[in-house]
Amino acid sequence: MKKIRQLLIWLVLVPLLLLGAAFFGLNYYLESRLKPEVLVALIESEKNCRVDISDCDVSILHQPAHVIMKGVTFLPRDSFAENATQLSERPPIEIGTTYIRCPEVILKVRLWDLLVRRLQVNELDLREPEVAFSLLRGGGNSLKPLFASLKKKSTSVDGIKMGEDKDKGKDDKLGGEVVVADGASKEELEKKPFHVSELPLQSTLRLAHLNGGVLKMLVEKSGVVIEVKIHDLSFSDIDVNPYDLEAGNTAVMNLDCTVAVDEPEQNLRYAEMHVGISGGITPFDAATGHLNPDMKYDVIFRQGSYVQSMPLMEKLGNSMDELQKIGLKLEELGQKEVLREDRQARVGYRDKRIRLLNELVLPFDNYQLTLEKQSWLETGDSEHEFRGNMLIAKELTAKALDGVEEYVRSRVGDNVADVARKLVDPIVEENQISLDFRSKGALGKPKIKIDNPLGDIKDGLKEKGKQLLNGTLQNLLNRGQ
Repeated sequence: MKKIRQLLIWLVLVPLLLLGAAFFGLNYYLESRLKPEVLVALIESEKNCRVDISDCDVSILHQPAHVIMKGVTFLPRDSFAENATQLSERPPIEIGTTYIRCPEVILKVRLWDLLVRRLQVNELDLREPEVAFSLLRGGGNSLKPLFASLKKKSTSVDGIKMGEDKDKGKDDKLGGEVVVADGASKEELEKKPFHVSELPLQSTLRLAHLNGGVLKMLVEKSGVVIEVKIHDLSFSDIDVNPYDLEAGNTAVMNLDCTVAVDEPEQNLRYAEMHVGISGGITPFDAATGHLNPDMKYDVIFRQGSYVQSMPLMEKLGNSMDELQKIGLKLEELGQKEVLREDRQARVGYRDKRIRLLNELVLPFDNYQLTLEKQSWLETGDSEHEFRGNMLIAKELTAKALDGVEEYVRSRVGDNVADVARKLVDPIVEENQISLDFRSKGALGKPKIKIDNPLGDIKDGLKEKGKQLLNGTLQNLLNRGQ
């Protein structure tokens, strides 16, 4: 009986020991093949960038297997990447205005893919990534060149095939030349749209998740900086078939974030909006293969969001010719205004244009801003065309109307009630000033037109003069009788 027990123990123990040794050996083998220097060399041989990775771990105990990279940074290509300088011999990276960096990247892959040295990612998890780039005056952005493909070559690093240096394009940072697949210049790369054939993960990616993170965009034309602080972002149900976009070209996005618009020169924050976004995406244009998301999604603007010193509000408040003619001033419109309650809108995005698919009503402290359906904003240069209404709160309306009466009194005299009333009648509804407006052009310098049929004090004075004249004539006629 004792011998039988020992035999059973060995029958169980030996396979377990062998299995443990196999897992340990396999894990060690994969880690040796996925060292930071190997991955950096691989990426830099394929893409027009410099890469830094501080550490890389592999775990095959998870299913799917996990590849965990730490201290991942992408920068514009420099001489160290161009000359394939060993990672250990490079100086510390210097962060500029264009970069991607992430403390931790987790790739979930199939074990078999790792064994055959193929990195096809099923799930991607980014921990607090930070991305910065410029939106260029002529279109495009400064991040695009980092992912331009290089030509293939036959050399290899640790048995992994690398890229080939043939067609060349200029790069000012190198003082020399950068290899690109199509011979395009740096400027052309920045403007050239991303093509589905450049998709590094092919169609295997099913879920991408960002846990925290920051996105910073400098709009070169206006100097404005847009900062998106990501609380949570996921792309799920990803189905992109780069060989047949008609068959697969969809994804679902869910985003919770805070969007801030800053003017660095004035040290001013125009807006800080707390936003939730969810909806479907068609990532690529099926006809051309270029990245051109067609998105229709629901946006929630959350209570506590605020705007201040917005050029649109300030111009409506005190510099419109139509309003000056009747002595109407709404200077408070430029002050900080806080959104009083959550509001939702249906929004579309395509060809770099955000457009409202239904009316958006935003109730702030001193006014209610309504933007009509099909109002739009260009993301690249902040060009816009809005149609809408500004409904002023009753307390602010009363103060503004007192100002109109004072303005009229200074030009007519004490008997001003009927003149003032005639001037403001076209813009007052239920004891509130209501301004219908159109705004277009650069968002920082909007061209605004008031659609209400406003007159000016001259018209009021003419009418008042007619009334006085008619009254005088009537008195004379009465005396003559």
